[in-house]
Amino acid sequence: MKKKRPNLDDVFIKQDELHKVPVRKPKATVEISKDMLKEFVYNNIDLSVQKIIYKIDQRLIKDPFFRVNVWTKHTRDNRVVPTNRIAASFFVELLENGEIIDRTINAKLQSEN
Repeated sequence: MKKKRPNLDDVFIKQDELHKVPVRKPKATVEISKDMLKEFVYNNIDLSVQKIIYKIDQRLIKDPFFRVNVWTKHTRDNRVVPTNRIAASFFVELLENGEIIDRTINAKLQSEN
């Protein structure tokens, strides 16, 4: 009895299938408004940091919780390239009425317990 050869189309992945990327439906994005975010940050950081803010990031962790990072950009006298760093970071909760609640755990209070 003669063995049947496998169909090459079944064995090898077709070239056009190699580059197919599964399409995901975009999730409903929940964001903190830029004005509310800016107001929250400016009320919770020093004036010296406020002067050198580069950008404010927000990342949705799990609805309604966000990680907010405050990036600064500073060029020192002896440097040519500016230094970017996260000057402050907050873990916040966005309430349904749009209010932002700071849920960041204070490291000093945590170490005292």
